[in-house]
Amino acid sequence: MPTIVPFEEHHSPGVRSLIGSVFAEYSMTLDPAGYDADLTRITAAYRQTGGAFWVLEAGGRVVGTVAVVPLSVDEAEIKRVYLEASLRGQGWGRALIEHALGWAGLRRCRRVRLW
Repeated sequence: MPTIVPFEEHHSPGVRSLIGSVFAEYSMTLDPAGYDADLTRITAAYRQTGGAFWVLEAGGRVVGTVAVVPLSVDEAEIKRVYLEASLRGQGWGRALIEHALGWAGLRRCRRVRLW
């Protein structure tokens, strides 16, 4: 059964692979040197800026992601919500979003937006 766990550096290749495969489904291209540069420095882009990044793991593989970043003292933004195609429609996307919302709630965010 998949489990939501905090991002660790060893997840990096799996995160980029998952997000790249989702992008490919929509004829998009992952750009780690440009727009998607945050994926080459996840700890710095999220945790070190006061946010968080989690992965959904199944059998040692990254099968989902979600991140949240503070925008102000009482506002946060949920980002990087991706899920392997085989797990869609089973409640895992909702679980990822609810996990991020829980994080925001503990920090007393009054507004959370999904990007």
